[in-house]
Amino acid sequence: FTAYNYFWYSFGQFVLKLSYTCATTTIFYFLVQHLPKEKKRIKLHLLLSFKIGHIENQIQLLAKELFGDDEFKLIKQLTLIKCSKIFSTLETNATRTVNGFYIKGTFTNQEYFKASISNILQLCDEVLVFNDVLDSKIIHQVSRIKNYCENILRLNIYKDDYNLFLYHYDFFILIETSFQLQETLQEYSLNYYQESNKLNVVANKIKKRS
Repeated sequence: FTAYNYFWYSFGQFVLKLSYTCATTTIFYFLVQHLPKEKKRIKLHLLLSFKIGHIENQIQLLAKELFGDDEFKLIKQLTLIKCSKIFSTLETNATRTVNGFYIKGTFTNQEYFKASISNILQLCDEVLVFNDVLDSKIIHQVSRIKNYCENILRLNIYKDDYNLFLYHYDFFILIETSFQLQETLQEYSLNYYQESNKLNVVANKIKKRS
């Protein structure tokens, strides 16, 4: 193809070189920055899924211990009113012996409740360290659980004859969010292997052409 004049020839050469530069920069970015980040996210998937599963389990085990087996069977139909009634029956200094996976020993209701919440908060912090590779919905839900755990730990009951009613709203939100987190993680896991395979196919094609 013959250029109309020297200006258009020079302009064409400039556009061609610019196209080569953009293509090279894009490939470089994909191979050096995007691909390693995505590979890191994929490798961390199992670890983070395990930790997020622990968050869900801790909340549900705490609910089962406090509510009892019969009420726990209906946990997904729990309402705020029902939760408030249950917490109003839990005396602060009544003792219970716990032999769970996370906590073992004899505690008052308040001690056991706060110890469990502290464990959940620690798990949230461990997950959120990896927020650069987490799905945005998971970050939002884990952060929400963390915020309500912090609210609970800031609240204190001073009178010996009080019950745990003060904590009912925050714990209701924890239960609600734990089920949302469970659904998000299941959805994320379904796409995990597909994303991994697609990423490897694209990376191999680029490496062969470059």
